[in-house]
Amino acid sequence: MDTHKFRRPRLHPLTLAFRTAERENTYLRDCAQRLRDQQRIALALGALLWMGLCIHDPWFFPDDYRNIWMGRLFMGSALLLGLVSTFQPWWPAWHTRILVVLISISVIASGLVIIRGGPDVVPYYHQGILLTLIWSTIFAGLRFVVTALLSVFTLLYSIGLLFGMGGVPAGEIITTLLIIFATAVMGCFGTYLLEFQRRQMFHYNALLDRDRRSKRLKALRDPLTGLPNRLQFEQRAEEALARARRHHKGVGLIFVDLNQFKPVNDTWGHRAGDEVLREVANRLSVNVRFSDVVARLGGDEFIVLVEDLDNPEMLATLAEKLEHCVKVPVALPQDTHDPALRTIRVTASIGSSFFPRDGATLETLIHRADEAMYNDKGSRRRPLTANPDSD
Repeated sequence: MDTHKFRRPRLHPLTLAFRTAERENTYLRDCAQRLRDQQRIALALGALLWMGLCIHDPWFFPDDYRNIWMGRLFMGSALLLGLVSTFQPWWPAWHTRILVVLISISVIASGLVIIRGGPDVVPYYHQGILLTLIWSTIFAGLRFVVTALLSVFTLLYSIGLLFGMGGVPAGEIITTLLIIFATAVMGCFGTYLLEFQRRQMFHYNALLDRDRRSKRLKALRDPLTGLPNRLQFEQRAEEALARARRHHKGVGLIFVDLNQFKPVNDTWGHRAGDEVLREVANRLSVNVRFSDVVARLGGDEFIVLVEDLDNPEMLATLAEKLEHCVKVPVALPQDTHDPALRTIRVTASIGSSFFPRDGATLETLIHRADEAMYNDKGSRRRPLTANPDSD
């Protein structure tokens, strides 16, 4: 793979969205299931944390811990409801909105617990806000822009909460806000890096997949004519025979071998020979149906696969048509080995076989068509002629 193909993805520096809508939509579809699995784990973990932190509530709320537990039960149930929603088909379209609502409620609920406990519980219960920040930025699988906005909301809410309570020492307020701010910055920065790396990985994987497809296609194509090579022809022929057996249809093979082609390369150079092969390949392709297959087996040998035949006569008619189309003189470029040479006239020997009359396997059909072609070549050998004066 060429190094220039490994160019970096074109991403928006803030939103990290791909510059083209098509690539962005492809990325979102590609990561949808992995993101859904991650969010299921996150929601289950969030519900467990909310319920698990009730262990120390009786020490700080000895007279009111039942109400606190009811709040925790509500929040845990909301997260579990979100978990159930991930199994719905509409989740990919709504997951951002639902998670934003759940995270916002979680932050507000943490603040309400602090308000209910008063200034004395701030050092112990502001960790709920921190855990929500970490949960939303790292585990929830949200976009960087969304987590950044949620972090700003959390920070502003915490400022209003601590300054609005009264009775909280200034040093404790500043320390708590600095911890919340640092957690938000680290969480957002981590989210940015994770999303950036995911998108880069998707981009490079897409390039690699495209390169593999290109190489696979080249491996199945003749580099000179662009026709299918022997490997691809055999694959498609086996598929055609399988369809013919199911639908009780005929399949035909036509072997085309150019007569006395070697003197073209020896006398007028390989460029002239390549031009003849390309032109013959083009003529064979345009004189068959779109569903038929023309392949180059190598050298000056071509083979045609014809499907959906009712009788061998249809195959014979096509073989005659292909033989005549090859006879037309081939115009050559002016920079060939011999500048005076304008056209070359070649002929072809033709042999065909018909399924199921001539065999039931591809190997047998190819052998019968090859035999027929050599019989034709021996009985009707045609000379190679050059036309220096033709236009």
